[in-house]
Amino acid sequence: MTGATLKHGSFFFIPLIASFLLISACVELYSFAPEKISVQSLPSPARIHKNFSYKKTDTEVRIISSKPFREGGEELRLSLAVKNKEVATARYSTPETLEHSRTCKKLVIILPIYNSEHTYPQHALSLRLLFREKEDTNILVIKDAAYPVNSKKLAQAETKEELAREIRLAVSAMHERVITVRRFIDWAETRKEICKDKIGIVGFSIGASFAVNTMSVDNRISSGAFVMGGGELHNIFAFSKENEMSRTREQILARFKWNKEIFAQFIKPLLNEMSPETYAGNINPQKVLYINSLYDDYIPKAGIEQLWEALGRPERIQIPYGHKFSFLSMTPLGLDYTNVAIDSFFEKKL
Repeated sequence: MTGATLKHGSFFFIPLIASFLLISACVELYSFAPEKISVQSLPSPARIHKNFSYKKTDTEVRIISSKPFREGGEELRLSLAVKNKEVATARYSTPETLEHSRTCKKLVIILPIYNSEHTYPQHALSLRLLFREKEDTNILVIKDAAYPVNSKKLAQAETKEELAREIRLAVSAMHERVITVRRFIDWAETRKEICKDKIGIVGFSIGASFAVNTMSVDNRISSGAFVMGGGELHNIFAFSKENEMSRTREQILARFKWNKEIFAQFIKPLLNEMSPETYAGNINPQKVLYINSLYDDYIPKAGIEQLWEALGRPERIQIPYGHKFSFLSMTPLGLDYTNVAIDSFFEKKL
């Protein structure tokens, strides 16, 4: 019994030490100072219209369930249907509904870590923004029905044509993720407790890419925080060390007798239409908070830097750890630094 107790105690103590070191490093290396703004490359309006236009009339947002939230607020579970087919769900929380409030409030849309069961980041940030002293923020957390990349079919592609087709299908699904967010904004505009000119967006990991693209093509979003994301999607596919992507890539490389560089060059022209740096020039850098991992093993460094440059070198925070470990900065173990930074950013910019 004593040995078991010691073992479990050690299991708790070691992460505690690690988190203390994380906190110490973050205090020294977090940087909130905005960099010098760079010249941005503006995307073609025709290109934006072609890739991200949609019909509003075929959309319906249904309230699946409702429950009270704090005093006078409510939490809704939403379903987005297009032509009567559900394409996404969302959780909408407001600290005060219109009947309890005399003024409209901000809306922050949160895109999750796609293809992951880890929901803590969006929940932690939601609570931070909802329970702020002013109670001036509504939250919409969007959950897609499916991850846009079918890794199994990618790995099973027998020919280059099949591989290209699967990449194009993934790109089409990524476009739909952006349009999904825009459809939810259409719904938000019908809510009187939401200020139409105070809509912000947050994206985590690959969700950051979708958040950048949505803000780029929809001027109803006035501010954005992009967390642990990056550009150059072809290099993420080719060089990321994320487990599922690595396994998929290894099967592709073995089948076609390619190396990573050849694979990247093959898929680059197929993914350009969805890489966030393509459209980032539309975004005002003064309205962006860019948070990245300094030693990211999922998002190649070149892609992180490329997106930051394309956004006009906005205000930036670099967390001195790898991709997954950097998310500890959103927990009590990391003193909620990232949550505090995003909260402070929207307080000033939204």
